[in-house]
Amino acid sequence: PMTSAERKAVKDNRSPGDTLKQKAGTGEDVDRLFAALAKAAGFDARMARVADRSDFFFNASRPTTYFLGALDVAVQPDDKWLFFDPATPFLEPGMLRWQEEGTAALIADPKEGILVATTFLDAPRSKRMRRGTFTLLDDGTLEGSVQYTYTGHAGREKKIHYQDMIPAQQEEDWRRSIKDRLSTAEISGLEIKDAHDPEKSVVVRHKITVPAYATRTGKRILLQPAFFQRNLAPRFTDSKRKWDVYFDYGWAEDDEVTISLPEGWELDQPMAPKSTPLSNVGKYSVEVRKTVDGRKLIYHRYFEWGTENRVLFPAKAYPAVKGAFDFVQEQDGYTIALKAVASAN
Repeated sequence: PMTSAERKAVKDNRSPGDTLKQKAGTGEDVDRLFAALAKAAGFDARMARVADRSDFFFNASRPTTYFLGALDVAVQPDDKWLFFDPATPFLEPGMLRWQEEGTAALIADPKEGILVATTFLDAPRSKRMRRGTFTLLDDGTLEGSVQYTYTGHAGREKKIHYQDMIPAQQEEDWRRSIKDRLSTAEISGLEIKDAHDPEKSVVVRHKITVPAYATRTGKRILLQPAFFQRNLAPRFTDSKRKWDVYFDYGWAEDDEVTISLPEGWELDQPMAPKSTPLSNVGKYSVEVRKTVDGRKLIYHRYFEWGTENRVLFPAKAYPAVKGAFDFVQEQDGYTIALKAVASAN
């Protein structure tokens, strides 16, 4: 990042050439430079004014600049307009801010402006991918290592959250988030990678020990394999809703947990939780299996929401939306039983 003194030294740019020469400029300067470079490469590239759907839903009967406040670059490599925003930090290639997705864009034209809709980033592009490899002790303690990877809008949210923090503050913030969910957890070897890198995914790794994660009851150990969902609060708690339900963007969660079982214990005929498509809005799938020797439990979970850009639901659809999230939480709470291995006579 530039220092305040370096910012003050930047002169006003009169053309994209000035921006390229100074290697600095306003957001609009950067956009115009990108458009100029695209034109020089032989593409039809133009400036476009775009509506911000975090503020209101655009009405084509009022296409004034007030309602089209964001500025992007429209490029037409074939018969379809693509939109770019090189001036906004932490955007992956081909990605706009979620506020500018699925909304109106007015593309500059010598004769008459062209009004088109911007596209959404597919839900799987905004992914929270989590992996955990653990050992379960016979007193219920779970210990091992985890890795979290965030891409798309989920990754950008993390980067914005961390951008003004030094590494020590980032680590303290992460530890607090884990403690809020797993109060007895002990974390070591914490590493947060690429939180300030505009192109790479945010990756968090650390070791973790959670005493009393599983419950020991006589000859049974009760274990919730959905480690990353443990103790999460319901997303929707009210039975009724007056207003529409609006999600910022679609996303996906891809989790895999491998747990080595304690010596002298085995799975007690587990029944898998239910997988299901969530109408035409998303899907939830889960698989529970064990290794051939029976010593490891492998739990894989995939949850996707906002398929085909469905992010806005009328108030009357609230019971169905709430029901879908309640179903997912119920399945995430699935508990598996371990039993003591019978001693050989």
